[in-house]
Formats: sequence, C-alpha cells, structure tokens
Amino acid sequence: MTDRVKRNKENYPPGTRLELLHMDDPYHPVPEGTKGTVKHVDDDGQLHMMWDNGRTLAVNTEVDTIRKLTMDEIADEEIAKGHEVVNLGDDCQIDNCIVADGCMLGGSAKNSILFRQVTIYPTAKVDSCVIMNDTVIGENSRLDYVVADKNVEIEANRTLMGYQTYPVFIAKDSKAYAIYGTDKVMERHYHRYELNIEYREALEKAGLACTGVHPESGLVDIVEVPACDWYVGVIYEPQYSSTVLHPSPVVMDFVKNVVARKD
Repeated sequence: MTDRVKRNKENYPPGTRLELLHMDDPYHPVPEGTKGTVKHVDDDGQLHMMWDNGRTLAVNTEVDTIRKLTMDEIADEEIAKGHEVVNLGDDCQIDNCIVADGCMLGGSAKNSILFRQVTIYPTAKVDSCVIMNDTVIGENSRLDYVVADKNVEIEANRTLMGYQTYPVFIAKDSKAYAIYGTDKVMERHYHRYELNIEYREALEKAGLACTGVHPESGLVDIVEVPACDWYVGVIYEPQYSSTVLHPSPVVMDFVKNVVARKD
C-alpha cells in the first residue's frame, strides 16, 4: 500500500462528507459544488462516491480538488433533514453508529448506539458501546464494550473496558450443560449488572441453582430452577453470538420448548 493510498484511507473513511471543488474530467465531470458521501477508498487511492445528485464518479485526489465538510455544515444538513443533531466538534469521527437526535459529539464513536442527548467531549473514544439517554462522556475517556445507563456522567480521563467474549464454566449436571454440550462457553457481555453473590447461598436454598459461573470472579452467569421443566436464565447476551446459520444453543432450546408447549 502506497503512502497516498494509506493517507486517503485514513483521511476519508466511509461516510465522510465532501464537496467537489473541481474534477479533472473533460467529458462529463460531476458539477463543481456538488456534495457527496465517501463509500470506500480502493487500492489505487480513488474515493468511490455517492454524490447527492445521484452520480457515482470516483475522485482522484491527485488531479481532483475536494474539501471535507465541517462538522457545523454536517450539523446544518442533519437539521435540514429534520434531525436534531447539534454541535458536532471539529475532531468528531463517527463510524458505523446509530445516533439519535440531540447528541453533542466532539470525540469519536464506532460500532455503537447513541441514544438521545448523549454528549461525547473532544478526545473521548467510544467503541462497541450502547450509551443511553443524557449520558455525558468526559474528555480523553475511553469506553470499550460498555452499556451506560441513563443520566450517567463519566469523568474525564476515565477508562471503562468490557470484553467481547467472556468465559463461563457450566456445571455438568445442569440443563445448561445438556444444552451446550460442554462445561465451558464463551459469551458476550454488554451490561453492568450481576447477581449479588452474597445472596447465592440463600437463593440456592430456596430452589435456585447457579449452574454457570465465571472461573475467576465466581460471578454467576447462568441460573436454573430444577423444579421447573424449563427455567434457564442467563445474564450474558446470547443473541450477539447467534446467527441464522449458527443460532445460540440456549436460544434454540428455549424456542424448542416454547413450541413444544404451545398448546
């Protein structure tokens, strides 16, 4: 990869909004002043575009002249569409996110869902997170694999790190073991909740079985009620590792039992 190609991929990620100042095409150039969105940068460094007028002619940065739209201009575009997105900072970078109205974004976010009125201050980084309403993320903070509740204020320079996958050890005499067919699984966690293990003994005396635990912390990830035909509760999110071709075993077993009892 040449320096120019690398530079273009870094400077013009998919979703970047551009204005064409001049296109060096003697036949049928895209009109000057046309705005568009970068779709991708190819291995020759050309910017493949979706222009607002419907054309898709690529940009050659060696001969064509373009400029990035400022965050204020992008905000004006969103407001014109009826979206109440305001105050996007000059250093804001948003990639593969769902962003609700009213967010004030000065840092970067990718692979995340941002609910209404979320504020991300400059130099803060959010990756693979779900950020609920009215949450404020301070400058130079970093959040990876975090679910933030409503009205949370994360102070500047804080780091909160979750995990994409997480080991769970399963008791061999449990329904969970019969479902998974193994005593160890890796599952995804996107939450801040847990069963208070101080109550584990009392809960088990009352009929709850803690059948899946984290091997180091002892935190409970799977519970069952053996007295019931099918009662399995998990604190991780099996839907994140479930696909059409490879559905989650616990989800499939739940559906099978629902279907078997539909009458």
